Amino acid sequence: MADVTVRDYRSSDADAAWRLRGVPFGGPKETPELWRGETTWRGFIAETGGERTGFAMVRPYRQFFGGRAVPMGGIASVAVAPQARGRGVGRALLERMLTEMRADGQPISALYPTVPALYRGRGWERGGVLESIDLPVHAFQGRRSKIELREATEADIPAMRDCYHRLAQTVDGMLDRRTKSYRSAELLECDASLVTDGGYLLVQPDRKNRVLEVRELLADTPEVALGLLDSIGSWTGLLDRVKLHILDETLLGVLEWSGLDGRKRTQPWLLRIVDLAAAVAARGWPGASHLADAVADLEIEDRHAPWQAGRHRLVVKDGEVVLEPGGTGAVRITARGLGAWYSGSNTTAGLRRAGLLTGDPGHTRLLDLLVGAPGTVRMADYF
Repeated sequence: MADVTVRDYRSSDADAAWRLRGVPFGGPKETPELWRGETTWRGFIAETGGERTGFAMVRPYRQFFGGRAVPMGGIASVAVAPQARGRGVGRALLERMLTEMRADGQPISALYPTVPALYRGRGWERGGVLESIDLPVHAFQGRRSKIELREATEADIPAMRDCYHRLAQTVDGMLDRRTKSYRSAELLECDASLVTDGGYLLVQPDRKNRVLEVRELLADTPEVALGLLDSIGSWTGLLDRVKLHILDETLLGVLEWSGLDGRKRTQPWLLRIVDLAAAVAARGWPGASHLADAVADLEIEDRHAPWQAGRHRLVVKDGEVVLEPGGTGAVRITARGLGAWYSGSNTTAGLRRAGLLTGDPGHTRLLDLLVGAPGTVRMADYF
């Protein structure tokens, strides 16, 4: 087979790219008009012998870690023509996107894997989850809280965005929705978008299957949370079950799940460090101000991003964290291990057991102290 080349997407590629994407992911047959004009994403086309055999896009997101929004390239719609699969098209797309994300100032990248082996082979590793829980509707009854709910309008969108932002910056992995990749109008697209002071609720009833999908439930206080949960209970008799997307783990305690018949569905997403020095500089490190000046010497194994391979020193000084070249290489860590450590989804002990890290425990202890224990790393958005 001829060599694979990858170039930037052009508006003239719209129909071919949409067909390529449609084979694995489905969707309408008609190409969206947005694909023919200026897009909010950057696309890539793979060609083999002059034939368009692959497509992928990178969405410009920001993702919270340590309270700071880190620029992130969200990879989506990776599609390879059936006749070209297994011939290096997907790998070529990822190699090009790695280089371009670095050039575009996106030091980390995340994706939802359809083919985990492909992405892990290029350095992505589990960073967190998109999670939901299935419960009977009657589980939401009997927790009365006196709040006033009203139907959300366009005038409520700024307050709803602010409510999301207050939560998101405290949960590692959540997207910063103050970017062009997010449409605020989505907050009003459910059949029921309800708002109150200090919280909101987005629900979509599936009457055929008698399921209420709770797409978002955000609350600043326990009283508001209880009132929103009670609103879900008002669907008892109309629907049987609730699919609640989990944005805030504290709601689990509010509902006291332990005595309920709840089934969790966890969809993992993968994270990759594209440019470690920039990623370290962009991330928040809340624990650094409580640590004495210290150094962790790293030897990074990353043949797909050679610009960050080799020896580096992770330096904590005066409450700041920076990455410098050099050091002894006391800890060897793979590209996959870097993503899992950076997100906080795994400890260095876990990475050691998985074969993604080896070396001096004295240095790895500092890595754990820096990331801390943020709880479950999660996103609320699928892309």
